[in-house]
This record gives sequence, structure tokens and C-alpha cells, in this order.
Amino acid sequence: MFLIIEKVQREQRLQFGVKDPRTVIVMTPTYVRTFQVLHLTGVMYSLMLVPYNVVWIVVEAGGAGNETAALIKKSGLKTIHLGFNKRMPNSWEEPHKLESKMRLHALRVVREKKLDGIVMFADDSNMRSMVLFDEIQNVKWFGAVSVGIFVQSNGADEIDQKQEEEGNLRIRFKVQLVIHPTC
Repeated sequence: MFLIIEKVQREQRLQFGVKDPRTVIVMTPTYVRTFQVLHLTGVMYSLMLVPYNVVWIVVEAGGAGNETAALIKKSGLKTIHLGFNKRMPNSWEEPHKLESKMRLHALRVVREKKLDGIVMFADDSNMRSMVLFDEIQNVKWFGAVSVGIFVQSNGADEIDQKQEEEGNLRIRFKVQLVIHPTC
């Protein structure tokens, strides 16, 4: 049954899909932590389902580790595993700055190796729909996809004084807009 569905999808893609698909260059910053394998495995299986050529660039804070290398090798995708000489900091703001530097490092490698394709930033803690990979094939020169995520706020200043007095303490969430450019 699964083979029939797969054949029908392949045939539909040939008839109605992207006629001249470009390589998707996916950049993932990561670092050693308790759930790293879980997060990277989720990204890996998503990328294995992409019906286009994929180059997966994994940039690892603290240097390229053997466990990460072994995991991404299992994907069967073309991978580039880069070490980054700084360790991931523990504070809230600093990891975002370091991840940006790691993405820039990966972009330099794309330029040095003269890789051609659509660049996509895919953090290891996010999930992606396969529709996204079809949509980014429409990018001609530069595009950006906005993704809204919920972030738990544990700042005491965001709790209304009135609610605290009533004993009705609620956890507030703020929406943080994150832009993942694809070009």
C-alpha cells in the first residue's frame, strides 16, 4: 500500500511539481546537550523526506564531535560537519548571538565551496512541513519566511500587580517573531 502511495506522489511531482528543482542547502547550528540527539534526529528525518537534493551543513559549538558526526552520517545525505571554536553560553541572550555567528560561519563555507542552491536555516529544535521545501523552490533570488514561536516568559515584571494581589498568578507567553531567510 505504501509503495502505491509513494509511486502516485512521485508521478504527481513529475507532472505538477517543480520542473527544475535546485539543491536545498540546510544550515543547522547545534551544541552538545541532553536532547541534542533527539533534536538532530528530528531534523535528519525531515531532511531525508525532502524530494530534492539536500546538502546539510551542521555547525557544532565547541568543535565537531564524533557522536554528532556519527548521527548525521546515518542520514545518507550529503553533509558538511563544521566545528565552531566557542562553547554555547548558558545565559538566555548569548546563545542566539552565537547561533548567528555559527550561521555566518556556514555561509562562508557555502561561498568557499561555491555551493549553489537555496539556503535555509533550520535550527535543530524546530519542525518543518514538507510543503516548505516545495515553496522555497519558488525563490528566485532572496526570500524570507516568518515563523511565529511561543516563548515562555519568566520575567517577574510582566505579571500584573493586580493579578498578583488577587492570588490569580498566570504564566504569560509572548510571541517572538523569528525570521529564517531562504535565498
